[in-house]
Amino acid sequence: MATLENLRDDVRLLLNETTAGRWSDTLVDMCINKANREFSKDTGILLAPHHTDDLVAKQADYDYPTDCPGPQAIIAIFAGGTKLEATGQNALIRLGKKPHSDAATADADIAKWYTINDEVIAGTGGLKYSLYPIPYTSVTDGLIVWYWRLAYELTEDAHVSPIPDTYENGPIFKATQLALEVKDLVVKAKIYEAKYTKEVVSARAYIDAVMKASLQDRDADEDTEMSIF
Repeated sequence: MATLENLRDDVRLLLNETTAGRWSDTLVDMCINKANREFSKDTGILLAPHHTDDLVAKQADYDYPTDCPGPQAIIAIFAGGTKLEATGQNALIRLGKKPHSDAATADADIAKWYTINDEVIAGTGGLKYSLYPIPYTSVTDGLIVWYWRLAYELTEDAHVSPIPDTYENGPIFKATQLALEVKDLVVKAKIYEAKYTKEVVSARAYIDAVMKASLQDRDADEDTEMSIF
């Protein structure tokens, strides 16, 4: 995979400035890191190892994995081996359900998950997801969360980008776009914005297909690990 130095050289090549001048290395590096994060968010390319948590009786709310950026990054949640349907509090209420009140019985499986802001219920400001209905029994490692994470920051020339080589053009185009926008070169920036969009569409289509196949495997075998590459 490409290092920060490799990516900087590639962006500078597109900017037609091989050494720092109009664009400092600090500025280019900032654009690269922002581009990596945006590409990982726009494509979901950085699939995290699945996260397990204990399923706790009479407990509705659970913390997101620490490196999960939020509900948009959730691919699937399994409770006691059952894949849960994503929903919302208002949707449940419209169906006559009572989130945080309705509890499962011994014969009923947990069926849905939804996101709440922890600040509302506990004042801590953290983001949690909730299960519906509330679990009836406790199960060790009974919750499995599949999700993607954001790209980490590159701070040294030798730091390796987490974006796979196959898709490194996406962040390079985005970083070039961002660098051009800083200097108000809007017309040129639009060219690289369009190139970036094409890369996102291509990566998203491939990743969606792989994730669908992986989830089907997961449904058939609980020990199956997802893999994009």
